[in-house]
Formats: sequence, structure tokens, C-alpha cells
Amino acid sequence: MSFKKDHLNDFEKYTFLITGASSGVGRSLTIKLASLGGKCIITARRIEILEKIRENFPNNIIKAIEADLSTKEGIQNLLMQIEPYKDKITHVINNAGSGYFGLYKNMDAEIIYSMINLNIVTPSIITNYFVKNFYNGFINENINNIAEIKADNEVSASGVKNRYSERLLHIINIGSVAGVLPNQGIAIYSATKSYIDTFTKSLQAEKRKKDKIYFTLILPGAIKTEFFDRAEKNKGAQKIGLPLFEMKAEKVVNKIIKSIKKRDKIVYIPSILSVLPFLNLLFGRFARNLGPILFKEE
Repeated sequence: MSFKKDHLNDFEKYTFLITGASSGVGRSLTIKLASLGGKCIITARRIEILEKIRENFPNNIIKAIEADLSTKEGIQNLLMQIEPYKDKITHVINNAGSGYFGLYKNMDAEIIYSMINLNIVTPSIITNYFVKNFYNGFINENINNIAEIKADNEVSASGVKNRYSERLLHIINIGSVAGVLPNQGIAIYSATKSYIDTFTKSLQAEKRKKDKIYFTLILPGAIKTEFFDRAEKNKGAQKIGLPLFEMKAEKVVNKIIKSIKKRDKIVYIPSILSVLPFLNLLFGRFARNLGPILFKEE
């Protein structure tokens, strides 16, 4: 199926919800999608940054929502504010996340709670909200249309099916190769990303072929963003240097854009990282015994 035939290049028809949009990949992705004509609803804790992005794209940034998605209240606040737009949102990009570099024994319980909530609970609840709406929306629409069929013979049952076939939902979950290669210094972070890996693949398995609902797992390596700086500033954390391996956020964003067009299931960035599962199977135990080259216990 060609992109042209399936309208996959027509971003003007799409509305994106992007979490963690104030910096890094989320910010770059918002700017790229808005410049392509896509409508965006963006959320993060730093509303002032979101508003600045919005000022540059007044016709494409539909709404900027301040929300701390590491808390239950923050997630509920987001869902409440996007309720009027839920039927218009075609793409959900679960990008918000946090990390920690340091030995598990040095982690505070507060950091563990926050990371698990943001990296696991938040994408799970948001995805559940939209998946339910995707199917319930069809059921409610179907019921209404059946009533119309009885009242007006001009409305056909095939018309009901055609409306359902036009519904689209694409969930893009930002994981990490850390979920494939667990190691010292990233115990909780690696575990949360492993969850995203399994979670997304399970949803792909549940999908029926006829449904226009898609799930994409993005597995990038180290990205040059504020993420590492914040991860190293947590209480008890250590500094880890990855300048030789860090990619620019723009490179990751371009790959994500392509995955949106193609509706890929799994995307490694860079693509060479697709060999990691096999390397982990063969040499994972050896690597874990050595520990990361750039991480040393103080």
C-alpha cells in the first residue's frame, strides 16, 4: 500500500497528543509535526516553555496543558482537559519520562515512585483511555446509526461500517535500548523501559487486522537532550559520560516521523541497534558482569 493511496503523508488531517513536549525529543517532535501541518496538543510541567512553542505555531498548537504526569492528579488533569478533543486525536505520542544514573542502593523511594509513575503508569493510563475511546466510540456511533437506519431508510448498514473503517488511532511509545540491555546504574529506568517494550508488543498482538489502530515502539540509543543532565542531578545519582554515543534529537525525530508514515511496529534508532536483542542473548551475562564501560561505582 502506497503512502499516497493511504493518505499517510497528509499530516494536516492528523491531531497529535505529545507528552513531555517542553524539551528534547518531545519539543523537537512538536515543532516538526506542527511545521508539517499537523495539529498538536502538548503537555509538560513547564507551561511557560509550551506557551513559547505555541506562539510560533498559533494555528497548529491547539492546546498547551500544564501537568505533572508523575502523579495521579496530573494524569487525571490531563485526561480531563483533553476530553473535548478525544475524538479528534489520531496519534498519541507517549514521550514523557525520567531517568536516574546511580546504584539502586542509593535511590530514594520518592525517586522510584516518580519514575515508575511517569515511565509506566502514565503511558499505560493514557493508552487505555484512547484505546477504550476508539472502540467505545464505534459502539456508540453504531448504536446511533442503527437508530437512524430504522428512522430513515436512506442510511444503510454499510454506511455504519464505513464510518468505523475511517476511525484511526496510532499510539507511539518511546522506549529505550536500555530496556533490552539492563545493567548496573539503571536498574529502575531499564525495568520501566522493558515494561514499555513488552506492553507495546502485547498490544500489537491484541490488535485485530481490520482495526485501524496501530502501536509503534521506538527504541533509541542515547540522545543529546536535557534528559541526562536531569538524571545525573537526582539525589544519590552519579555522572555518566556518553558524548561519543549521543545522537541529536532531530535525527530521532526524523525516524519517528517516518515510523508515523509507515506505521512501523518496532523502530531502533539508529537501525544498527536492532542487533541488540541477539547480542544480549549471546553476551548479556558477560556484559552485565563487566558493567557499563562509562559507569563506575564510587
